[in-house]
Amino acid sequence: ALAGRPLPPGLAAGRGALLLVRPEQVVLAAPKDALFALTVDETVFRGGAWWVVGRLADGQEVAAELRSHGLSELRPGAVLDCTLTGGWLMAADKAG
Repeated sequence: ALAGRPLPPGLAAGRGALLLVRPEQVVLAAPKDALFALTVDETVFRGGAWWVVGRLADGQEVAAELRSHGLSELRPGAVLDCTLTGGWLMAADKAG
C-alpha cells in the first residue's frame, strides 16, 4: 500500500523493487528546485488520480501519485522535475 492506499491493479505487476514515495508529498518542481528527475515509463489513471511509473537517474523505479492536470498527455521518455515536501521514502518489493 502507498500512504494507506493499495497500488492500482497492474501498476507493479511483473516489476522488481519499487521505490514508493508518499504520494501527497511528491510535487512537480521548477528545475532549479528539483530533488530528482523522473523519466516516465507509463501513466495510469486509477481511483480518480494519475499514477506515474518511471525511473530515477540510477535506474531505480518510482511509482507516485501526482496531482496535476496534463499528466494524461505525458509520453514515455518525458522527464519530470520533482521534489518532496517532506515525508519519507520506503523501499519495497513488488509483493509488498
